Amino acid sequence: MHDKRPVVVLLREARVGRDPYIEAFGRVEGCVVACVPVLEAELVNAEQLDQRVARPDSHAGMVLTSKRAVQAVAESLARCGGADQDSPIHKAWKDRVWMAVGEATAQEIVKLGFEAQASESGTGEALAHAITARFGVANNATVTPAPGVGLSSTPAPIRNLPLLFPCGEKRHDAIPKALAAAGIPLSEIVVYQTSGNQDLFQTGLRATLDQRIDQADGVWFVFFSPSGVDTALSSSLSLVQSLGVLHLLRFAAIGPTTASHLARQLQTFPDPSHPGACFAVSATAPAPNADSLLVAMSQWRPVS
Repeated sequence: MHDKRPVVVLLREARVGRDPYIEAFGRVEGCVVACVPVLEAELVNAEQLDQRVARPDSHAGMVLTSKRAVQAVAESLARCGGADQDSPIHKAWKDRVWMAVGEATAQEIVKLGFEAQASESGTGEALAHAITARFGVANNATVTPAPGVGLSSTPAPIRNLPLLFPCGEKRHDAIPKALAAAGIPLSEIVVYQTSGNQDLFQTGLRATLDQRIDQADGVWFVFFSPSGVDTALSSSLSLVQSLGVLHLLRFAAIGPTTASHLARQLQTFPDPSHPGACFAVSATAPAPNADSLLVAMSQWRPVS
């Protein structure tokens, strides 16, 4: 990484147990990394989800795009008697197709005892392509199979059933739009809602920076979602400005969707290091994993 002692602030909750992002940056000499939670999630519509989870025979499979959605499904399976891998509900869902937006989400699904197919790039667009490649032929859709995905691997009677899509209230429309265009039925249900807690976030961020800012040659803020940008960007900049280190600030994003949203929001914040210009996204991880982020950030160089 270009800086001798960068401070990397991951704007999300730390994972229980091993955190691959903290481990990855911890291997970088001189790097200081910390997590600061931005969003709080609340599971909702449990009864409605249970009604669908209890009927695996009514669905072709499950589409999951976040850890929170997997958590909601896990709790629903437990309520419906499907947590036990020998239970009829679990066995029936095991015969269905599980599609995940990236490897991290796929790994959470595997923990439940199911096999999951993950989109390599970890974006909604890539997952939508993988789904249409696998299911679109059922409705005469013209699609190009994704690498390693065979259309014949899903029996026609199952392909004609809707895919269950538990999601958050702020989900992007790439998957519903693509599946609707391909004529693939989708049963969508909101299972969690997110909200920002400014007091909690600002307290956590100030404590993190106060402990580390004196030795920092650069401060990276890493955003993981557009909603995280909306919640944390303005207050983050205000805090860094009050500490007198705006010139050290850099921004990274997980995935192109978050990067695009972050770039638009940054257009209203002048960069003191470049008079007449605004802040910009310094690094974008093409895939939602720690290694991709680390590589993207290591390629950053200051603009002369």
